[in-house]
Amino acid sequence: MKIYRSTLTIIFLVFFLPNLSAQTFLPSREVEIFIDSTNKAKVENLQQFKKNLQSIINIGNTRATIWLKIDLTNIALASHYLEVGNGMLDEVVFYHKNATGTGFVASKKIGGSYPKSHKYLATNALLFPIPETASKIYYLQVRSNFPVEIPLEVNKPSYFLEKAHKKDFFLGAYLGIMFVMSLYNLFVYFSVRDRVYLYYVLYVCTIGSFYLHLKGYMFDMFWGEMPALNFYTPVFSVLPVLSVIVFARKFLNTPHYIPRLDKLFWLFVAIGVFCIVGNIAGDYVMVASISQFFSLLTLLYVFFCAISVHQKGNPLGRYFILAWSIYIGSVVIFILQVSGATPANEFTSNSVLYGTVAEVILLSFALAYRINLLKKENIRIIKEQNHILEDKVNQRTAELQELNQEIKAQNEELLQTQEELTAQRDFIELQKNKLEAQNTKIKSSIQASKIIQQSILTSEQKLKDILENYFLIYLPKDEVSGDFYWLNRANDVAIVACIDCTGHGVPGAFMTTIANSLLDRIVLVEEQTSPAQILTRLHELVYQTLRQHETTNNNGMDLAILAFKPSHNTMTDVLFAGAKANFYYSKENTIQTVKGARKSVGGEQNPQKI
Repeated sequence: MKIYRSTLTIIFLVFFLPNLSAQTFLPSREVEIFIDSTNKAKVENLQQFKKNLQSIINIGNTRATIWLKIDLTNIALASHYLEVGNGMLDEVVFYHKNATGTGFVASKKIGGSYPKSHKYLATNALLFPIPETASKIYYLQVRSNFPVEIPLEVNKPSYFLEKAHKKDFFLGAYLGIMFVMSLYNLFVYFSVRDRVYLYYVLYVCTIGSFYLHLKGYMFDMFWGEMPALNFYTPVFSVLPVLSVIVFARKFLNTPHYIPRLDKLFWLFVAIGVFCIVGNIAGDYVMVASISQFFSLLTLLYVFFCAISVHQKGNPLGRYFILAWSIYIGSVVIFILQVSGATPANEFTSNSVLYGTVAEVILLSFALAYRINLLKKENIRIIKEQNHILEDKVNQRTAELQELNQEIKAQNEELLQTQEELTAQRDFIELQKNKLEAQNTKIKSSIQASKIIQQSILTSEQKLKDILENYFLIYLPKDEVSGDFYWLNRANDVAIVACIDCTGHGVPGAFMTTIANSLLDRIVLVEEQTSPAQILTRLHELVYQTLRQHETTNNNGMDLAILAFKPSHNTMTDVLFAGAKANFYYSKENTIQTVKGARKSVGGEQNPQKI
């Protein structure tokens, strides 16, 4: 009963938070609405407006453009702003008559599709300065993939900043509760290693993130200059639903109590994944509608599972039913408000906030109660096991007395076995020492190979002499590698190559020494300076050196060769050839690409590949 009293007290405090909004002018009743399904209407020729009858304008999901005609004739507008309280609307434009009254002046476009820096004032709502003109009739153009809810207020900037501050305070209290619940249960998870606590933490984090996003705080605080992320609102709404269904399945143990009903779990997971994939693939309006229906259906399914599990004798079901009854009511109110079925006001717009706080606290109590149940169950099992063990001990005592003589006879056999095991242990120790010695030799060989391979790489002095200004990134994965670089000069031509040989580690290192020797021969001895001729000759020599016509091995390499004449930090007469490797260079602040051939060097070649 103490838990219930504490819970009801917290729920009471959450549901009856004071409304800190001071009296202000709410122009919704002074608004006329025109829904442009063609999305082609202009402010100069708007007609067919209808009187608004809602306290907060709520159109629901729509692809149409919404026009609002706002009459502020009875308001003194000195230094006043118009606030559109839904910062997640994609695009909102404010129009007023020009000084002559013959045309219209449009504000800059702000909303969820535009960076935060476009806003007139940095709040999570949308604020427009209201100029005092001869005509106090103003127009608002709204386009949004997000459900079109348009709460309006008119007041001075100081009022809106104070209002935003108070909202931030209460949202901070909400997030503080969610954070404490997450941190506490995460600590419990690390203590007991029961995944149900991890699923609970995941649910609390995702539902908190969803509410932040829904109120525009994620956009305002984290990705204000990346408005494209606001397109993924359905993803934010589906993640907590998937988290709670996974948590409920583990918490209620539905596979054990209701196996048939539990099979629907995978159907709901599939629908949730479909919504996420569909939203990421580019669809919003359809996925948003499906995700709203999916959320409601999933909540009802989980609620029904809790009732069924409770009827099957699981005492945790009643805690879940209590928490879920409060939360499901708040979610139903919210979904009906978003879809336009119920009016939007402070309570319906924030119902999820009230519901989630009460729900996560109740579920945290339920998890604590679950630990007590597990302890009691463990004590019961231990007692049963103790009785069983006592019976078995008595039975075994009699048997042991009978077997005592046999044990004495077997003792000698055990001693003999022990000697054999000792011999085997000594043999294993000997083999271990041999393996360690072999491992030391292998490491020494690899280290020597590394030194040899590093010796064939072009020295820093040579790089400086030929290239003057350069940078080099060489980070082999293993001690020795099949990748290396090569640089040399033939006459007045500098030739540089980046080579990726077949194989890794020691096999690749062998190929690098072959490639290095062949390149030295081709360039320094045969005095080839054309990259294309070098590639062709290198292929011939690799083919001959590895006797690939006999061994049928296809070892080789991919490489890029660049030939140029260096002159005072410049390059002239640049030639390039590549075997499955490209050449990149910068031109007019863009990266240009010259593609190499699709053939590697070495091995049998397909004559049709270029």
